[in-house]
Amino acid sequence: MSNKKIESELKANLKKINHRKRIKLRYKTTKDEGFSLYLDFWNGTNREYYFLKIYLGNKTGTYFQDLNLLKTASAIRDKKEFELIEQNNDFKIKSLKQQFNFIDYIESILTKKQKDDHVWQSTIKHLRDYAPGAKIKDINQTFCVSFVEYLKNKTDLNINSISVYFSKLKASINQAVKENIIQSNPANGIQIKKNQSEREFLTLDELRIIKEADCPNIEIKKAFLFSCFTGLRLSDIRALTFDQVQGEYLSFIQEKTDGHLRMKMSKNAIELIEQQRDLKESGQVFHLPFNVSEIIRTWVSQAGINKHITFHCARHTFATLALTSDIDLFTVSKLLGHSDIKTTQIYAKLIDKKKDEAVDKLPEI
Repeated sequence: MSNKKIESELKANLKKINHRKRIKLRYKTTKDEGFSLYLDFWNGTNREYYFLKIYLGNKTGTYFQDLNLLKTASAIRDKKEFELIEQNNDFKIKSLKQQFNFIDYIESILTKKQKDDHVWQSTIKHLRDYAPGAKIKDINQTFCVSFVEYLKNKTDLNINSISVYFSKLKASINQAVKENIIQSNPANGIQIKKNQSEREFLTLDELRIIKEADCPNIEIKKAFLFSCFTGLRLSDIRALTFDQVQGEYLSFIQEKTDGHLRMKMSKNAIELIEQQRDLKESGQVFHLPFNVSEIIRTWVSQAGINKHITFHCARHTFATLALTSDIDLFTVSKLLGHSDIKTTQIYAKLIDKKKDEAVDKLPEI
């Protein structure tokens, strides 16, 4: 068959193949008077040409071989069109999600993760005051920097609180990146240097005192003591279920870091678990109200301890007790679920400071 005849047949076949198709299968004449097949399509931004390296009409080929090659090219075209449709649909979905109200999006995240602590709620309140109508597409570096400046201008906030609220904003944007709504987090690279705050904790003697003292809420008392014996954060205590208790061990995903933690419990911690198991067979180990730290302050004060103790101080207590019991820094870091040992070193410095203060109290002779 002559090349003119082949080209005539090729045109007829391509007309059928390309009918109502977004990606067109086309040909280009080669130097040896054959035909090179390629795809021609609009990707949404510009026109693309994708050569298939499939050649028809060469002198060694046959008409039937050319037909088979054309079928192969047509199949490649169909696959490419399917991929393009998927890509465009993803783009449309992404564009639609970017129109969502950003604060509504954050609240939907909290609902899914069953998070409702006061820090998140305070962050939402500040965002609502700052930019109530902001959409996800509006969240850029300028938005993030301006939000920090807005917080700094509030006289009732210290730099540490501002850092915490900004970290929640960053976490929300990270979730949008994970869900492929936006490409990258514009808050990355924005640093807020925190002041080194005093990490308050209870000594072993003080822990014994509050263990014997009455608390306005027995569930909070048990949960706080459990944190003192395990180092678990409040968020992990709230989420802890009996399914995550495996004999003498706890095995769970940390709420803050999403990292898996498996740790052996002390006898004191196991005793508290068994007390709770006697009260409820399954589900959450502890059911806590939202005014936890307020009740803890009342309990500690009535026990005669003059320290500003919040629930998170239980974690500090566990860390300092572990280090003073000669557990090495690396092991304590792993027990606390720290990703960076530098975070744990703060507790070691705290103990050194207390030792220095004790020496300063020695009488002169």
